[in-house]
Amino acid sequence: MLRFLCALALFLGLAAPSVAEAVQDRGIAPPNPAVSAQASAFGAAPAFHDIALSPDGSRIARIAQHDDRYRLEVWAVGDLSAPTAIYTLSRYNIANWLVWKSDSRLLVSTSQPMSRFGFLLFETRLSVFDPGLSHPVRLAQRHRPPDGYPAFQDRLIDMSPDDPDGILIAFNWVTPEEPAVQRADLRNGRLTTVLSGGRNIQSWLFEPRDRVFIGIGDKEGAPQIFRATETTVPTAVTILGAGSTFRPLGFDGSADRLVVASNHEPGPLGIYVYDLAVGGFVETLFKSDRYDADAVIRSADGTGVDGVVWIDDDRRVTWLNDNAQALHDRLKNLTGSEELTVASRTPDGRRLIVITGDGGRSSGSVLIDLQTDTVTPLWRISPALDERPVGATASVSYTAPDGVSIPAYLTLPPGMAREDAQRIPFVVLPHGGPSARDSAEFDFLAQFLASLGYGVLQPNYRGSSGYGESFRRAGDQQWAGAVLGDVSAGTRWLVDQGLADPDRVCVVGWSFGGYLALMSAVEYADQYRCVGAIAPVTSIPHIIDYSRRFRGGRDEMARMFGIGWNDRARNARASPLNRVSDIATPVFMAYGTGDDVVPPAQGYEMYQAMLAEGVDMSVLSIIGADHSMSRQPDRTLLLASLEAFLASYLGPLPGRPD
Repeated sequence: MLRFLCALALFLGLAAPSVAEAVQDRGIAPPNPAVSAQASAFGAAPAFHDIALSPDGSRIARIAQHDDRYRLEVWAVGDLSAPTAIYTLSRYNIANWLVWKSDSRLLVSTSQPMSRFGFLLFETRLSVFDPGLSHPVRLAQRHRPPDGYPAFQDRLIDMSPDDPDGILIAFNWVTPEEPAVQRADLRNGRLTTVLSGGRNIQSWLFEPRDRVFIGIGDKEGAPQIFRATETTVPTAVTILGAGSTFRPLGFDGSADRLVVASNHEPGPLGIYVYDLAVGGFVETLFKSDRYDADAVIRSADGTGVDGVVWIDDDRRVTWLNDNAQALHDRLKNLTGSEELTVASRTPDGRRLIVITGDGGRSSGSVLIDLQTDTVTPLWRISPALDERPVGATASVSYTAPDGVSIPAYLTLPPGMAREDAQRIPFVVLPHGGPSARDSAEFDFLAQFLASLGYGVLQPNYRGSSGYGESFRRAGDQQWAGAVLGDVSAGTRWLVDQGLADPDRVCVVGWSFGGYLALMSAVEYADQYRCVGAIAPVTSIPHIIDYSRRFRGGRDEMARMFGIGWNDRARNARASPLNRVSDIATPVFMAYGTGDDVVPPAQGYEMYQAMLAEGVDMSVLSIIGADHSMSRQPDRTLLLASLEAFLASYLGPLPGRPD
């Protein structure tokens, strides 16, 4: 059975062939899968991707989707009947984030697809709009940019509240890999150099009270920082040895005290204060025996850190001062929600936009006035999912053949208790990354699969983040070894526990998870009825070559795979593209031609190889879709196609909820 659903368009320029042109080139009919209620609901775009409250609290700006386009919207507080201004981006451009510089200026980061190094790359741009979203000014532009102009132009350093017409960004026209500190004039987009960059500097922090800049970089893999002012030359300090983590995140009340994520102590990643004047770590802000620190919550004025975010099974926050804890408790009482995040606030701290949650699924947004304790509902985040039942997710663990304990999450179909889950069809769903992790919080793909009547297992295999550096490093050069074995061990555990019907188990993954799914069809085909791979890595040598073109890529590839002569045979054999003849399991593969994370050629070459070998496959290529299939039509088509494929091999499912 061969079902190629849509032809590939090599999307390497500013535009792509239309679907009709691509179909005509290949002589293949376009897809028309039935779209179920589940695919429609879970494929729906959220109400907004980012949201910001103007400094005076009178306007709300947000990034939303309309049909297949991203658009910017400005709304008047107190009237949510319709936006007062709309700006729609072109079909293949993406809006990333927005923030108000002042009541009259809105900064917006966008991405646009460009061809660079022979590959597609979504390059970022930074523009400033008025509240009417008219007359945008693009920052850092020239009529004839020189060769090697920076791909990433939205690296904001400081909003410069005392400079009404300027902000600070990291940028360098001549040597993009050595970003300098530039003042961007918001009236005309022109740049003025404040502080020159350096060969080993990759990013900057700014402490406004003392006017101190901290450059962040490394030298031969060892983390370095550089201290400077507007009148002094950056002075380098090497902090830890090669391969160490030392990531400055902000300041702790002064220019000498850096808040950093570091692994200088054994165990998981912690958050510390490093004193430049002392030349060492002087305070531990957060350290867990089991879990990495995930992020920090900076204070409203940017001069300190209020909290540390970490994940066990759910998102947790450890508050670092009484004021931050008191504000959180007050917001919790006002909203009635245990889970909340402050998305935006006015400079005086009076008005805030708060995202409220429900069991890990963001459910709503509200505007809060702390002077009057008024709570005004804004938008539901995912209204299409509000009425859909959610499958219960539980933390589990199992043991790999070599004795290593692997944490995982088990999700059952809505309404099904574990004691009732006996020999049901299952999807094993390894996450992407590999330096990422799953948790018990709402996961749209896991819940979509559960809504179809399948059990879902999400293994946090070796190489996953969140459990300490040694667990993450255990996945290095083990993609087709211990990592793949951990996924297989989870499948065996499902069967041994009597949860999964051994004849109705499929493995599905996205990105690196898609790689694991394809390699499961090679090495563990007897365990799986079918395989689904979304935006998968198919050739490790090609990924190595691609990644080495970017700064830091060579060192990262050496760590993850090994790039010496002796590593070549292992990497080639660990690539699904080179093992197609070993695949005897039906394969569903999907990828977007606008993917700049995993080059679309990886998917197309895998399709050609499977076609030559006569593999039983269904292939979906979506014109212009990005790595995340973030546009609503793309994601809905993906889910509908995956649903149809799985039903062919895991059905029938009597009594499946609709």
